[in-house]
Amino acid sequence: MGFIWNVEDYVLKNDKERQGKSFEIFTVENQINRDDKIAFIDSQTHKQMSDLLILYDQFQKEKDHIRKEANGEYKFNSLKNWYTKNASRYLDWSEYDLQFYSPFDRTIYDLMHRGPYDKYDDIVDEAFHKILCNLYRKEEAYYTTHNEYDVLKNKLINSNIFPLIGLEYWYGTDGIGKEVNGRHVKFTLEELRYLNNACDKLEGKIKNTSAKIRADFESIFPN
Repeated sequence: MGFIWNVEDYVLKNDKERQGKSFEIFTVENQINRDDKIAFIDSQTHKQMSDLLILYDQFQKEKDHIRKEANGEYKFNSLKNWYTKNASRYLDWSEYDLQFYSPFDRTIYDLMHRGPYDKYDDIVDEAFHKILCNLYRKEEAYYTTHNEYDVLKNKLINSNIFPLIGLEYWYGTDGIGKEVNGRHVKFTLEELRYLNNACDKLEGKIKNTSAKIRADFESIFPN
């Protein structure tokens, strides 16, 4: 069974096996097979993984014909010629390290060897993990913009009207709320609903009053 992802399902955000951990292994990484991972990666990258694995197999068959330096590393121009001929769609030139990287941040000859910050040797497992991390971030962003509490909290924090009400309040990275016995207490959902509704009403009254003042002024003091 493959992996199906929809941002509104929060399947990664609600992964109980890794809650509170920073991009540790997601449960699904150990639940689906390699072919299903490839299919999912392809669906997210316009079939780049399947194409890359075909290219990797081709490289394995032809690598002995690519000239090497005395230290065993591939000669730069020889490797470049092979890439130009076979892998132009994956060419990613870097003047700093003279390497050619695949779309998944590994050279073709090190495609099955993990880097210092990787979790897997197999590029399929590593790419699947990194894509899940990116999708997890999308779920977090979606949650922030669609969760009623966060939407109302952010609206109040960014409101130009709320300070006019005159309530004593605090706000910061932890949220927004009131002080109770010297403690910061976040506004409840009901309080946020009330305050945002009050701000909307006050803003409407300010606009109406401003319009009336402007009209009266222009009537009393015509040009």
